[in-house]
Amino acid sequence: MRKTNTTMIHYQEYLLHDKEVEKNVLTTIANKDEITPDNFYQTGYECISFKKSSVFALEAVLASVVPMDKSVIILNSGANSSATVETCLKHNINFKVVEFSDNHIDFTSLEEVLSSSDNFSHICISLTESTSLKDIDLHRLKEITEKSSTGLFLYYSGDIMNLNRIRKYKIDYLVGNLISSLSSFVLARRNKLVQTEGNARSFSKDLHSLWQQTLRNRRREIEPMCF
Repeated sequence: MRKTNTTMIHYQEYLLHDKEVEKNVLTTIANKDEITPDNFYQTGYECISFKKSSVFALEAVLASVVPMDKSVIILNSGANSSATVETCLKHNINFKVVEFSDNHIDFTSLEEVLSSSDNFSHICISLTESTSLKDIDLHRLKEITEKSSTGLFLYYSGDIMNLNRIRKYKIDYLVGNLISSLSSFVLARRNKLVQTEGNARSFSKDLHSLWQQTLRNRRREIEPMCF
């Protein structure tokens, strides 16, 4: 058992970025919100960065946060949505696709799908800079997810989104690019992340376990913080 744990830790450390890279990510995310890497934990979010492409980060989230008996709704913007579909197929995650175009979500169709079943755990959407949603759509999406008790997950390949906007619309998970196409990160609400323990469908893409590795050198006085 000890040998297995050592192997797992070594593998996870190989996937994860070092603290300096994470600091650069947090600085970019915080922007002008008076949030620094040192007080980022107070936002209620965690940042996990990888030495892998955003597809790996996408898999880590979907394979870890969706319960075995639940499904997801994929809002198909045409922007990397195929990667989300392929990930669901790879990890045997049931899904339903809802189309949208011209940066406009078909909220009527979305609400109809949600009302047809209580089996959906998350709404997933892929965005690029050219398909960024307006605040009015994000506000409506927030209302719908709160009403239906579903999580919201963004797969975002544009510039890193401002943290206050992420918090405002209660985005549970955001996957983005970092520095180059071979680096990526996950922003996750801490109170949602803790619920994924033991839920992973993949040994190498266990988001909760990977997150725990990032906490190994964190100051003890901030570890209990939870929002």
